[in-house]
Amino acid sequence: MTEPLQVGQFAIVDHEPVDRGPNAGIFEGKGPIDERAELFVLAEGTTPASEAFAGHVVTAIGTAWGGFDMSLSGCLTAAFREAERNIWDWNQKSIAQHQVSIGLTCFAHRGNQAIVAQAGPGIAFHLHEGELRAYFARGEKARAIGSGAPPAPHLTRVDMQPGDRMLLLSTSAVEELNQDIIAGILALPGQQALQDFYQRLRGQRHVTALLIAAPDQPDEDDRVPEPAGLSPEPEIGAEETVIDATREGDGRGFQPSLFIDDEHQADVEAARKALVNISTRASARSAPLAPLAEHFKIQPLQRAVGESSNIRDLAERIKARTEATSGSLQQGTAQSTTVLTGPPRPIWNSAGQKQGSPESAGPRSQPPQASRDRSFQRGLVNDSPATLPAHSSSSAPPVGELAAERTRRLQAATAASSTGSSVVTTGGAPLVRPRDNMGGRWKGNGSLNRRRTANRGGWFNDRFLLLGALGVLAVILIFFVGPRLFGSGGVDPEELLAQAQQQYTIATNTVDPSEQRIALTQAEAFLLGAEDAGGQTVESTQLFNQVAGALRVLDNVVAPAAVETVANLSQFGNAPVTPSDMEVGGGYVFLLDTASSQVIAQPTGGTAATVIYGVDSVLGHDRPVAISMLSNGLLVFDASGQFWLAFPGFEATPVILNAPAGMAITDLAVSNDNLFVLDAAQAAVYRFVPTTNGFEGEPEVYLAAPGLRQAARLLVDQDVVTMTADGTIQRFADGVALTLSQAGIDDKPASAQQLRTFDGGSSLVYPDPAQDRLVAVRRDGTFDRQYRHDAFTGLTAFAMDDTYGYVFSGGQVRRITW
Repeated sequence: MTEPLQVGQFAIVDHEPVDRGPNAGIFEGKGPIDERAELFVLAEGTTPASEAFAGHVVTAIGTAWGGFDMSLSGCLTAAFREAERNIWDWNQKSIAQHQVSIGLTCFAHRGNQAIVAQAGPGIAFHLHEGELRAYFARGEKARAIGSGAPPAPHLTRVDMQPGDRMLLLSTSAVEELNQDIIAGILALPGQQALQDFYQRLRGQRHVTALLIAAPDQPDEDDRVPEPAGLSPEPEIGAEETVIDATREGDGRGFQPSLFIDDEHQADVEAARKALVNISTRASARSAPLAPLAEHFKIQPLQRAVGESSNIRDLAERIKARTEATSGSLQQGTAQSTTVLTGPPRPIWNSAGQKQGSPESAGPRSQPPQASRDRSFQRGLVNDSPATLPAHSSSSAPPVGELAAERTRRLQAATAASSTGSSVVTTGGAPLVRPRDNMGGRWKGNGSLNRRRTANRGGWFNDRFLLLGALGVLAVILIFFVGPRLFGSGGVDPEELLAQAQQQYTIATNTVDPSEQRIALTQAEAFLLGAEDAGGQTVESTQLFNQVAGALRVLDNVVAPAAVETVANLSQFGNAPVTPSDMEVGGGYVFLLDTASSQVIAQPTGGTAATVIYGVDSVLGHDRPVAISMLSNGLLVFDASGQFWLAFPGFEATPVILNAPAGMAITDLAVSNDNLFVLDAAQAAVYRFVPTTNGFEGEPEVYLAAPGLRQAARLLVDQDVVTMTADGTIQRFADGVALTLSQAGIDDKPASAQQLRTFDGGSSLVYPDPAQDRLVAVRRDGTFDRQYRHDAFTGLTAFAMDDTYGYVFSGGQVRRITW
């Protein structure tokens, strides 16, 4: 069979039909066009993570196939080795939860040769001369690629004759179809057969079908005719999926897309002709409008003299509107001299208003000068002097009475001066009565009522003024000159410098990093005091640089090799994403978003993120509390105590957990697919072994220790490591709690954070959101190093796989290359 094959395919991804699925591929090999080897591939993952990785394997096989130049069976064997190499490379770089395994089914064709190659889950159907044959791997070769030792592919040579059909199908579709149904559908013409398969499998969530047909009559049109009277099927695609294996321009046609119902082409042509006729009629109807336009044209001379009736009407309307506007403006001018160009606003009195404007009228509208003059005139009382009594020598009192009267008046004047009631003369009557309120702008504040006592106690006030000035001068001298005169607390700067040198020597001779940091911090304080007391010197500057350098060595700040943005989630959802925890696996970064009570899956490739778990009363989903990564998906624990298994493209399914009575889950951890549960209330860590439906077996008390009562986060690898709410790290070895001092760190974490294994298990790393950094500590408890970067600002969550680290900061998911 040397004629080009006709190919059609479809896939259903998350209940959505697509014309080309991610797990199928069609490729051509090297050589002349009529001698090239064609390869048709269908990959199938054994787990959700493997299903997501299968597309990468198909792409790798297609890239390698284009470079093969050997026999058809040799090319197939090399293609399977390429698939095994890619899967092995991924699994070597991934932890147990993230490893993948797939099944692979390939059909290769070159000239008269056709071979089916299979390994792992997968099935192929061949309709030959009305007989249906099924091909699938058996025995050791039925093991998925990546689940153990690499098996050699199961090769089957087939006889592909004109009219034959080869179907590569996902194994999940076999549950809906039996061999009789498949044989009957494959006997139909190619386009109708693929449509029939889609109609029967449209209820599947994930399925891929790849149909290869050998044309019956290669010399005629390759399109498979459809039976007359066939009812049209729904369209589920939009592009052709045809592989042209012949030279360009040979004049032969090929099978159209199996997703387009071409019998409606005549209807499309008829509709196109009808649209053309409608456009012609519309153009014909619009032609008589031209004379009407000419009727309304006004000649230039008519426009100039205004003889046109339209112009006259327009002029009259403008004149009427102008008169109405002028009348309203005149009325507005009578009310106010201010012209408003916008909506009316209230007019306020201001300094810029004219004195004669109506707005300034009122009880206080008179000029201020006149008011002040009138007030000043009222303040001066121009009373006429009293009339002197007539002198009578006969009424003059004796000299003794005059003396007594004078003495009485002097006593009255002394009493009046002590109370400050008025200013009197020797006659006892006040000459001027000061007013409490003068009525003008100047206010006396009663100063004229107070009796002046300038002569009384003047020397006493001067002494107090002199003492106050001396006190202010003393304060200034103490503030500015005191440190120079008395040193820092009475200590000589040279002595402070000597103490700083002593502490630096202690730090250099101490092995314990925590004691080194204490000594260096004290030396730095002594140096600052010496510089404040005696200023900077060459010796103090040199010693200060040495101390600062030693502190930088202890801080051990390291910048990552690279930090790149994977995705920006600042606009994701209705509220800002605020993850409290992260996990990485299967090509995704999973974020537990506490603000929206949902779990977000962000592909590490940077494509769009999706929500794989959210609160849903119908499905029984409660608010997610904790997440942990298994090999077959993400384990979600909700507030109602239910466990769920979730992964992109699949609905969350409940997971059975045989929890002991009274167990309260504080945190989760997974190691080699074993689930570890921290119950801080009972000071215990339980281990659950995976089963078919979850974790149905009896739990094991993996660790019981009093130190677990304060634990808030859990990590299980070669040891059990916890972190308390105040940031204290504890490692349990043989049931004994060892507190990791983190000796040498500048500031310990202020809250509990998720611990991750680092440096091949020799270190532990955790995020420190308060300091915008990642901190690594050794298993012996000493501080190792800290990673800082500008992209870590606003750090809230951190996760790792075997190769990269991932952080969420500033609304973005970022990948860290160490």
